[in-house]
Amino acid sequence: MMKIKFDKEKNSLTIKDDLKMQLRILKFIFVLNFVLNLVSALLNIYKNYNAGIENEVNWLQLILGIGSVGALFFLSTRSTKEVIPVNEISFLFKKAYFGSDRYFLKLKNGKTRNLPLIKHQPDVLELERILEESGIRIKSGK
Repeated sequence: MMKIKFDKEKNSLTIKDDLKMQLRILKFIFVLNFVLNLVSALLNIYKNYNAGIENEVNWLQLILGIGSVGALFFLSTRSTKEVIPVNEISFLFKKAYFGSDRYFLKLKNGKTRNLPLIKHQPDVLELERILEESGIRIKSGK
């Protein structure tokens, strides 16, 4: 069932999914991972430095922590708005990931809104009809 509706009165799209909660959980996990890896690595480096021991695991922990910061940066480019005014949307685009198409809304503030519930052809046709009705452009690529 289609979980995207166009509200003509408010001139906005309403998207019903749990994306906001999913991204909050991911951000929490990445922050927790970063903090724990950083603290652990710094304590181990300090302890091993005083003992005169080199340990590659400490550097691996630092790399994982830095990777978490990169993931947090990536997540900050995503939007989780459930009600998006049409004047804030630039266009719809799709990308192929592992053989399946994923649909995204590119917002005018530079963020991207994932549409994870659009998977089947009837949903795609309904989404295109809604976007055509609301006046939003559809691009074939990013």
